[in-house]
Amino acid sequence: MKRTIAMLLALLLLWCAAGTAGAQETPPAGGGSDYALWQERTRASLTGDLSHFVSADSGALAWGTSYAINAYCRAYQATGEEIYLEKAGGYLYEIFQLAQDKDGDGYKNWGTETYSDGHYEEFCVHTGALLSSGGEWANLVASSPWILDKTEPVSGMPYGALCDYLVDEATRNMIPAFDKDWNDRYGVYTSPAGSTYFGGKTVSLPNNQFLAMAATLIQFAKLSPEHQEEYLRRAARMLETFRRRLWYNCRGDITRWKYRDRYLPCDERPSKEDYSHGMWSVRAATMGYANGLAFTHSNIEAFARVYKSMVRGTAQEPLLTYNVDGSGTKDNALFLFIYDLSPFGDAIWSTGYKTAVARGAPASIGDAARILAYHEAAPAPLPFGLVSPEPGAQIFGRTLLRWEPSVYACKYTLQISDREDFASLFLERADILDTSAFVELPYDGRTLYWQVIAANQGGGSFVSEPSAIVTPLIVP
Repeated sequence: MKRTIAMLLALLLLWCAAGTAGAQETPPAGGGSDYALWQERTRASLTGDLSHFVSADSGALAWGTSYAINAYCRAYQATGEEIYLEKAGGYLYEIFQLAQDKDGDGYKNWGTETYSDGHYEEFCVHTGALLSSGGEWANLVASSPWILDKTEPVSGMPYGALCDYLVDEATRNMIPAFDKDWNDRYGVYTSPAGSTYFGGKTVSLPNNQFLAMAATLIQFAKLSPEHQEEYLRRAARMLETFRRRLWYNCRGDITRWKYRDRYLPCDERPSKEDYSHGMWSVRAATMGYANGLAFTHSNIEAFARVYKSMVRGTAQEPLLTYNVDGSGTKDNALFLFIYDLSPFGDAIWSTGYKTAVARGAPASIGDAARILAYHEAAPAPLPFGLVSPEPGAQIFGRTLLRWEPSVYACKYTLQISDREDFASLFLERADILDTSAFVELPYDGRTLYWQVIAANQGGGSFVSEPSAIVTPLIVP
């Protein structure tokens, strides 16, 4: 599958020609002409007809559609323009309508014949890739209360109802379709019994493949309280499994990780990880960090240093090596989820930006939105509010905190204190990329206050109004 996926990526990551034409040089308030250029490129590439991304083929959904949906989410967060949520919502509705129980296992899903010589199969990584982006979209809608009652044009549903539909379908069909392949002992998903692609053997999936599902479970744990504990438990197990197989040098820096590792006794020999598949593993790790699972901020900084160490080429056109250990071809442009390491590493955004400028176009259709989101000339973040829990709510244990997106922000710092002036902090979690995060609250009867700081790579920031949480006293 690895070679086939790489070929598909090469085709699907071509820049949409419309995204490079007709850019306007009029800058927005607080921004520069180059920032305006990337605003226009993002609009041109994402607001046109992208209906070719609507498919029942799971390979196309994973290696094309998921990137487009994620780009819509980044564009909405960067601009606040609801057209991006609208376009993504319509495509997601059409895609979910195409799901069916073609293999007769009792669950609707998407599958493909591409990887198994014409034999239909459903792949955990394909479903995980699409649902991780679909879940990101639904969480953005949940963080935007003003849009919940508006009608999404394609489905004819209010956005809130469309979210409920997607969550219900995902949690009743697509996610449990792979429960039979979960190995709780080793904390990984395995190949389906009798899979033609995997030679009929039960082996652990490559790291990026089961971690794509870990990202999905984190997103849907935020949307489905009844599945929250189990989804987060599985996600944490997978992230811990992966974290234990990272390679470090004597300074404690991550030097590499593998495309696949030997977890089960019958697994194949470990193989090298490449820059594009590796971004899926890093994406899951970054989401784990943001929600207090397995990884720390310093771990994600270490991943950013790995990608920085892969940079070759020239100062004007820096390029990446093919493998994360620095080996392989040296003509690969940075793209997609690798940009999301920008808050954690000072060379990440500039590497992708310079490559896009030198080549006259980004590497993929999703890159313009990311260059815009992390642009160093972005205006200062705009005011935003906290969504949930309600002020004064009695909360303890694992708690989901949700806030509105701040236009022009690309990262958030969550702060919790037992003082209204936040002079001392109970918790501080920086560089969260989403608009929600799980935290663990004590059972000690304190009143805690929380606030969120929205920021961007240009140094601008805005601090929300704080809100209070009451933690009830639990007497043993």
